[in-house]
Amino acid sequence: MNAEIHSGCAHEHVVLDLTAGSAALTVEDDGCGLDADALDRVLVGASPHLGMRGMRATATRAGGHLTVGPSSRGGLALRATIPT
Repeated sequence: MNAEIHSGCAHEHVVLDLTAGSAALTVEDDGCGLDADALDRVLVGASPHLGMRGMRATATRAGGHLTVGPSSRGGLALRATIPT
């Protein structure tokens, strides 16, 4: 739902990958995406939006990481990976 609000996407694709040593959740959408400057502002705190920064902080506290970039579906892709 948050992706729909911020990106105007029509579809979201969610995949949970579980392996022996990690869990990875990937969310991709077909929305407007973010250019590199906007993405930097969101991730480093120069934006009033807390969502992605909060997700990154949560993944880091769990010993994992969050990657954010363009989606093959045309919008944005977020992937949170944590050790299990």
